[in-house]
Amino acid sequence: MRGLTIGEAAARLAGEFPGLRPETLRAMERHGLLAPRRTPSGYRRYTELDLETVRRILLEASAAYAEPMPTPAPVAPPAAVPAPRPTQPVAAARAEISGASGANHPLPPDSPAGPAPAAEAPATRRRSPRWPEPEYFAPELGEVALGPEGLARAAGLEAHRVAELAGFGLISGAQPATGADLLVARAAADLLEHGIEPRHLRPVVVAAGRAAALIRAAGGGSARSGTAQAAAALVRLEAALLRAALLDD
Repeated sequence: MRGLTIGEAAARLAGEFPGLRPETLRAMERHGLLAPRRTPSGYRRYTELDLETVRRILLEASAAYAEPMPTPAPVAPPAAVPAPRPTQPVAAARAEISGASGANHPLPPDSPAGPAPAAEAPATRRRSPRWPEPEYFAPELGEVALGPEGLARAAGLEAHRVAELAGFGLISGAQPATGADLLVARAAADLLEHGIEPRHLRPVVVAAGRAAALIRAAGGGSARSGTAQAAAALVRLEAALLRAALLDD
């Protein structure tokens, strides 16, 4: 089994626990509550057993506190799974996990395993930008299936906003919605906070379609890995150009 990437796992669970983000899963792992397997290159891969473990942790945490974790939608009772191996109680990890669940930004791609991050850099040092990894452009998100209300809840949007996103071509409008629709809806929800409405984003949709056509025409689509690498490089260029344009103002 290929397993789910951290973005796919978070998108899958967000239909049951609105507001859940990849940071929640990373926080659980840091506290020893979850241990997904890693690929040879260091990327996390989540199994159904891992997802059931996350569900149980969140349900236990929400039952133990007056201010619960994201409230789950009704689901069938999870199958029996081995208890997680915590290095400290769920209570001690709750603050970080709860904060990670409420993070309000698009799903970031996973990053390879490596040494623990260094201490906070001095304020005078610039942090390196975090670019999307090629893997971000090749996930299989078809296992996520959300109705309009579930999509709105998972993305933090009002129901009429989901219809607007479909109307302006940002999401597929398919029933049920997929994980790819959820990623777009979450990003659109972040832009709404800055006064950028779905109707303003039609040029972005057109530009994304042209960028995809450019990659295919250049031969980047000859292999799935080549497509993902070319897409990641193009996003780096677009981000750099956007930064330069904003600095010119």
